[in-house]
Amino acid sequence: MSKQEIKDNRECAVKIVQETGEVIVQKPGEEVPKVFTFDSVYDWNSEQEGVFAETAYTICENVIQGYNGTIFAYGQTGTGKTFTISGVPKDPVLKGIMPRAFENIFT
Repeated sequence: MSKQEIKDNRECAVKIVQETGEVIVQKPGEEVPKVFTFDSVYDWNSEQEGVFAETAYTICENVIQGYNGTIFAYGQTGTGKTFTISGVPKDPVLKGIMPRAFENIFT
């Protein structure tokens, strides 16, 4: 949640269940949530290295073997897509998928 949302004392409407790949969206006050299932989901506590290892490493290895590979981020504005893909390239902890992929492929 943003600083403003926390300041306004708003409720979080999204729950991430990494073990099952579920995103659960429940409008405050509504009884029935909407559940979406994906191959992988990540919450705000996910670390760049883990996201790369689980989602992009195998794709990079396949590219080295001559297969095509595509990695893209899709989602709502302000949810961290650019940070996930780019991160902070010179920071070993915060660098994103793209600098890690380049490093992996050229190594």
